[in-house]
Amino acid sequence: MPPEVGHILYNAIQGIGIKHPLMVVIAGTPDLDSVLVRSRATFIERAPAESIGRLKREDARQALFEPFGKHVNFRDEAVEEVLDDAQDYPYFIQFWGSAL
Repeated sequence: MPPEVGHILYNAIQGIGIKHPLMVVIAGTPDLDSVLVRSRATFIERAPAESIGRLKREDARQALFEPFGKHVNFRDEAVEEVLDDAQDYPYFIQFWGSAL
């Protein structure tokens, strides 16, 4: 999202949150903090945050390949290459799953 759009969105979220309970889930790549800084989203400095970060390698493997079921097979080398490229990040796993 362009920083100027993020700035408008995050300010609206902050305004709504003053009078109404609100939970916001923001997902991004490892550079999410710098993206929020460029959007001048200062509320993020005061908001409680939970980060899931990278998955364990076996969890990443399961998340990426289990949905294909037993009828689709991948070469071991291809599995490892895709997992290496996804770096065990949920977003990249989703991206690769969609591509595959």
